[in-house]
Parts: sequence; C-alpha cells; structure tokens
Amino acid sequence: MIKLILQTPKQTLNKAFLKQRPLRKEIDLFKENWIKLLGKVDEIEREENQKNNIRDFWGDEHDPAFEDAH
Repeated sequence: MIKLILQTPKQTLNKAFLKQRPLRKEIDLFKENWIKLLGKVDEIEREENQKNNIRDFWGDEHDPAFEDAH
C-alpha cells in the first residue's frame, strides 16, 4: 500500500528554485491565462475537451509562441 506524505511546496521544491522570484509581468500573465482557463471550463463538457483546455493553459504559460500555434 502506498503511503501519502503531505508536504508543503516549500518542503518539496529545490532550495535553488525557491530563491527565484517571478517577475510581475509573469505573475500578471499567469493570472490572465488562469482567468481565460476558468472561462473555458464547462462542467457539462467531456473530460477530453477539459484536458485540451488544461494543455493550452500550460502551453501558454511556458511558451508564448505556443498560443500562436493554436
């Protein structure tokens, strides 16, 4: 049986990663994309379509050129 160990993000993230501070524009972009994602979510739609929305959200977050491709 697998044991579940609850940890905070601070406990699980690498210390070097924790020292990086996001830029204000990155935070604003994340918020903007998060709001777009929430606007696309429809509880009636199938799971496959929801997965596409999540994929697009993470693609937009990590690669601004990704948005142009979709």
